[in-house]
Amino acid sequence: MTQHQVPSTTHDRAGRPAADERSATSARSTPASPVPLAVRRSHDAPAGVPEHAEHPLGRLRRAVTPGVGGIIRRDKTKTKVKKKTPQELADEQKPQSGTTYTLAEARAKLKSFDHNQSGVPFRKQIAGAWADYIFATFSTLKAGVVRDTYKSSFDKGHVDEFSVSQEIDGIPEIVIHAHMDKDGKPKPGNGVHWKWEDGEKVAESYEMSSALVAKLLDSAKAKTSWTTKVSLPTGGGTGTPTPTPTTPTPPTTPVTTTVTPTLPTT
Repeated sequence: MTQHQVPSTTHDRAGRPAADERSATSARSTPASPVPLAVRRSHDAPAGVPEHAEHPLGRLRRAVTPGVGGIIRRDKTKTKVKKKTPQELADEQKPQSGTTYTLAEARAKLKSFDHNQSGVPFRKQIAGAWADYIFATFSTLKAGVVRDTYKSSFDKGHVDEFSVSQEIDGIPEIVIHAHMDKDGKPKPGNGVHWKWEDGEKVAESYEMSSALVAKLLDSAKAKTSWTTKVSLPTGGGTGTPTPTPTTPTPPTTPVTTTVTPTLPTT
């Protein structure tokens, strides 16, 4: 059996190691000048915060560039894009302020929102806005030919009241419809409106202002058309009276005279 020899240690009377042994042990356990550990810094600590006082994750978060590897964090400062309402989308399809349109362009826009496009939200608002733009922008518009004069369900106040359908030179897509009083003048209120040229029977109309009525409705032509059609007197009234038929006088029966001849005597 092999025996290992343990080095001996000199102790004093109190059982402590000798002075030379204590000095050697102290020199081995406590370095005379501590050496700091190497720290790899990719970014300086915030101002006023000592490097050793900052949490290591703080340096890591500051060192990582969003979107270029490392940790990608959502930017909470960005706001979500608000979805536009149907009204906002419709407003974008109306004539835009500061934009100039030709008559052809405006007519094309107007027609693209006619009664056949019934599924478009706020379609009537858009069509009305384009018609208003045309009325206000183009001074060359004028009253067109009278299409027809007739009796409608709104013309029951007087026997001489009537309605008229009239075209507008410059906007063939629409026609004017007006309810006229007994004197051939437009009725107040919603008496004059425009309708689609190919949808006069459709229950859809757009009211016209009094200024547009004065400019684009030819009341004189409408009255003449109605008077000619039904033979109404030009001054209004109850119409042309029917003449009373006269009973013809029967011919006189002629009187027949019989003549008896006289025979000679013998």
